[in-house]
Amino acid sequence: MVAGVVPEDAVDDAAAAAWFAGEHSVLLGCVALATQSGHVTHAWQLAWTLMTAFSRRGRCDDLSIALRLALDAGYRANDLTAQAYAHRFLGRVRGLLGLHDEAYDHLQHALDLFERLGDLAGQAAAYIGLAREHELSGRPGPAVEHATQALKLQREMGNRIGEANGLNNLAWCYVGLGDYAQALDCSRQALALQQAIGSRPGEAGTWDTLGYVHHHLDQYAEAASCYDRALQLQRQLDDRYEQAGTLGRLGDTYAAAGNTPSAHGNWYQALAILELHHPDAQQLHARLNSRRRS
Repeated sequence: MVAGVVPEDAVDDAAAAAWFAGEHSVLLGCVALATQSGHVTHAWQLAWTLMTAFSRRGRCDDLSIALRLALDAGYRANDLTAQAYAHRFLGRVRGLLGLHDEAYDHLQHALDLFERLGDLAGQAAAYIGLAREHELSGRPGPAVEHATQALKLQREMGNRIGEANGLNNLAWCYVGLGDYAQALDCSRQALALQQAIGSRPGEAGTWDTLGYVHHHLDQYAEAASCYDRALQLQRQLDDRYEQAGTLGRLGDTYAAAGNTPSAHGNWYQALAILELHHPDAQQLHARLNSRRRS
């Protein structure tokens, strides 16, 4: 450590989130400086470090800028590892922005590179991303295939966090296939594993998945309860992006159950969180306008 440098002591998630928010522009500048000075590994690893904090606050455009800088640096240095990780993260970010074809291309590039590098963890992450993009694009069959391959790799590596996340992703993909029994089984396995290893972000995501499964089984009270559990954890983590998604789905559940005021309340909360340029905001506007006309 350089003399005179004092590390920040983030005592909890709220303090960490506040630090990232306050240092937002400085952190982006660090990525740019790393690329300009030829520190390619620092560039993509810094961008990776920003993924969770920035995506939770809907800062996907800034993440795209940082990751493209890292990707360009990786190509200039012919650094396959930097290219692979930058493509993987860009796939995730572009998908969050609703640019699914672009996301798919980045993730496929990442998978090809991770296979060349023999990086099993990278391959598993790329498969999960590809499964997500197939699911969002209405291709549940390939989504299940990719999610299953990711889960297989995580188990081969003995990665319990990866296995739990893989089970959760597979559950979501089974919903797209209409196989709710498999979805419920996978999500329950995921939840038990998330709780055993103490992964609060993973547990929050799995409660959200369970809510989605119960909704599709017309079990609206159970769905609402699961969504509430997810929201409790997401608020502790200050994960605004995921809160918005869960609130939107909770609104859908209330609407399906015939509780229009609660549906509107949750949709408005979700809309207040999302930045206006985000594609999910347009979908929520459409839902609210539809309900007003009906």
